[in-house]
Amino acid sequence: MFEQGGVVVDGVAESAVEVAFARIVAGWWLSGGGDAVGTFPVEAPAPAPVHELLPGPVLAARLAGGEVSGGTDEEVVDRIVAWQRLVSWATAAQAGDVAELLARRRGSREAEFAVDEIAAALTTTRAVAARTVELAVGLQTHPTVGDALAAGRICERRARVLVDAAPTVPLDERVALVAALVSEAQSLTAPRLRDRARRAEIEHDPAAAQARREGEKRRRGVFYEPLPDAMARISAYLPAEDAQALYRTVDDLARTLPADARSTDQRRADALVDQVCGTPTYDADHRPDSPGTAVETCTTDSCTADVCAGHTGAPATSTGHRPGSGGRRGAGSRGRARVLVTVPFTTLAGLEDLPGEIAGYGPVPADVARQIAANATWTRLLTDPADGRLLDAGTRTYRLARPLRAAVEARDITCCFPGCRVPADRCDLDHIDPYEPDTATGTEPQTRASNLQALCRHHHRLKTHGEWTVTTRPDGTTTWTAPTGHTYDRPPERYDHPPHPDGPPPDQPGQPPERAAEPPDPEPPPPF
Repeated sequence: MFEQGGVVVDGVAESAVEVAFARIVAGWWLSGGGDAVGTFPVEAPAPAPVHELLPGPVLAARLAGGEVSGGTDEEVVDRIVAWQRLVSWATAAQAGDVAELLARRRGSREAEFAVDEIAAALTTTRAVAARTVELAVGLQTHPTVGDALAAGRICERRARVLVDAAPTVPLDERVALVAALVSEAQSLTAPRLRDRARRAEIEHDPAAAQARREGEKRRRGVFYEPLPDAMARISAYLPAEDAQALYRTVDDLARTLPADARSTDQRRADALVDQVCGTPTYDADHRPDSPGTAVETCTTDSCTADVCAGHTGAPATSTGHRPGSGGRRGAGSRGRARVLVTVPFTTLAGLEDLPGEIAGYGPVPADVARQIAANATWTRLLTDPADGRLLDAGTRTYRLARPLRAAVEARDITCCFPGCRVPADRCDLDHIDPYEPDTATGTEPQTRASNLQALCRHHHRLKTHGEWTVTTRPDGTTTWTAPTGHTYDRPPERYDHPPHPDGPPPDQPGQPPERAAEPPDPEPPPPF
């Protein structure tokens, strides 16, 4: 204890400095205090950066009162992300109020017209208001999704994917399935999250998934829709593997044409019409490439199958050039369409019914994967049983051997930039660490799977010229660092299926006119 003028100061004075300071405090207290800040000036703490604030009124005030023009690039990006988290928080709060209104109307004559009341209040259509109500009801059913949305960890689109996920699974099991997906949702785009949800639904009941597939297959068809300005739309509802083969055939034909004023979409449209309605020809200098021969590599874990157009097992041959005949637009000759499906070996062997994966589409039931693989050229791929990653292969040359290219394409599935959905076999293969031709012999090969990644041409240019850097982690995650210093992870695709006590674990495209289609993605995905 230390006493001064009747005032007791707790603590033990161990030095003259501490004794002097205690006397100053005691004297200030006896004098009646005063301006503490003036007497003992304290520097105000710096406000927390916006990316550290939880979404809510405090963050809203900071963003609204901040001056963006004077900030660094990093701060501007942080504000953009903070606004998005605030939008998610507001969406969750609005959904809570919508749920409250529905609860108040429940059991009354007004319940039938609650959607109309919300539509009028928001000056929107009944369909849009119904989607608002569906989200509110879904968040009540899946509180873990509501919590993630309110915390700004996911956006509204991903929340809708989750609450709409696995509609065929019984409610109590669906709630658990969706809760397991929430932890992944923060690092996935909405389309990739939808693929995960579809895989989980297939794995929950493979037989039911196959039955649904057969039912939908009976609804396949081609649909015609007249449009203004002497135009019309043709659409087709097809099995995924047929749609993939059809699109790739048309796309390959369009790519064989010499450059002209037409856009890529126009060339595809012309190629489709020529193939169906005309007699296609090709220019000798722009003949489609012959299909390559798939080369087997030693493995047992999973298989990829290359399937020709029509998946008959035999390559679709070129029609050749016939003098006196000709397509109206020179669409080119029909070549083999390559459809890549990855199937767990245990599924091929009939030991399990785990889903396969069609590159550019997503998961399909086991029976579908087996049917495709039965009439295909196989390339076997060995994966690490510990983490599901594709094992490495290498060469000392810059030019990639076909087996190595196939392995990287099968591993990455899409372009490795976060969120990009361009299929890997339509991408460049880029050296993560730039290729150095003068590297001494005896060092680790530069052209090896672990130093290669699939990048679409746009994101290849971004890496080369846009001042972005790329690193990889041992688990296969690709980390992109922007010029601002922000980092973005692209998790690896996995081929393993962890054991589950009750069976396989949880992990649309075009619809016929009679089924309601999902809202289109703001970022247009490849149409296959």
